[in-house]
Amino acid sequence: MRARRVTSVVLAAGLLVASCAPSSSKPPGTATDPTIMGSQTLTATDLEAWFVSVKGSATNHRLPSAVGTAGTAIRNLARMFIEEGRDEGVRGDIAFAQSVLETGWFWFPDGGRVRPWYNNYAGIGAVDNGTTANEFATPREGVRAQIQHLRAYGDPTVTAGNLAHPLVDPRFGLVSPRGKAPTWLGLSGTWASSTTYGSRIIELFTAAAAHAHASVVHPAYPTRDVAARPGGGHYVLFGDGTVVARDGAPDFGDKSFGFDIARALAVMPDGQGYVMLDGFGGLHKFGSARSGAMKTLSGPYWQGWDIANALAVTTDGAGLIVMDGFGGLHPRGTAPTATGTAYWPNWDIARDVEVDDDGGVYVLDGWGGVHNYNGAANYGSKYWKGWDIARDLVVLPDGSGYSMFEGWGGIHNRGTAPPSGAFWAPADKWSSASWTGTGYVAAQRSGTSAVG
Repeated sequence: MRARRVTSVVLAAGLLVASCAPSSSKPPGTATDPTIMGSQTLTATDLEAWFVSVKGSATNHRLPSAVGTAGTAIRNLARMFIEEGRDEGVRGDIAFAQSVLETGWFWFPDGGRVRPWYNNYAGIGAVDNGTTANEFATPREGVRAQIQHLRAYGDPTVTAGNLAHPLVDPRFGLVSPRGKAPTWLGLSGTWASSTTYGSRIIELFTAAAAHAHASVVHPAYPTRDVAARPGGGHYVLFGDGTVVARDGAPDFGDKSFGFDIARALAVMPDGQGYVMLDGFGGLHKFGSARSGAMKTLSGPYWQGWDIANALAVTTDGAGLIVMDGFGGLHPRGTAPTATGTAYWPNWDIARDVEVDDDGGVYVLDGWGGVHNYNGAANYGSKYWKGWDIARDLVVLPDGSGYSMFEGWGGIHNRGTAPPSGAFWAPADKWSSASWTGTGYVAAQRSGTSAVG
């Protein structure tokens, strides 16, 4: 999980021999004019926090009660934008900023042509020739229509038949040609007559992103792990034991070590708790991890020696494996015993351990080598000889594929694991990644996390 600067020496037997640098193609668009299609970089929690930071209170809106109470309406609406955007491959986080612009921060000023109960957050139908704005039955339907309309602008291949959900956008068929505005600046003079419409959306989103970055940076302690939660949301672990719950994940608590010693976080299969590993091998349990079989399990312990690197919990929630930096595996409970595991005595080069649903065990070394045991399928590695750049291994639960995640944010997929270009940047700033069930969530050392 963690990056170490390693002196170049000859690897012990077991590492593969190949060489190439991390690479990935950048997604189209730029930071100042991102594409409409793409993976979101902000979470619902980030968007809500930005809204509250500007308006002073989440009650400064006129959203109908169907969206939620005064304390949850913005949070719930932001979550809808993230979920619907993810389903259609549209930047739902930027679409939220578009709605802030369209609705006056969801206040729907008096005299406007769109009223709060219309569930219309993008002025759909409220065109300059005076037609009546469209009304939608539920907030979810209104968000879905907006996302579908955005996809019509941004995706030249979209049809009503290949949308992720049944068509609810009444003006979908009026967007011609499809893909007429692939970037957000392209919405100026197309979605709206204003020549500054797109730039105003980007300005709002840039402010949201800046707030998110400022709010998640943990200056004294870097990010050590990110863990997706079954059922949605994810957790970011900082070196001092702080756990930040994001995108709707429930908070089960954390540990205040006061120094950089937290190393890994594994979410329980029921999504109702997690286990934290410290560098000495200590296990710290929260939520459902404090009960059942997991309650009785303890890890190996090396007092005063920061050598424990990674943790994996078994599918039944009754076993775990702690991996030390030399590649040694320490199974507990129902966790399988992996024999013949790659091992590098006196060299802290082992980065991650994972277990699939069938008990297959996978180990990742810092150069990108993947080592498979206990029946785990070997789909090959992405290998950077002499370069300690591999950060994490993301294994599909059914064992049909895996991806190597490196410090530049590259996802190097094997087997049936899907590709992703959502995180790549020419800088070693990423620390960890996890599988959400449909894609990836990754975290930078600064604390910023993103899905894609």
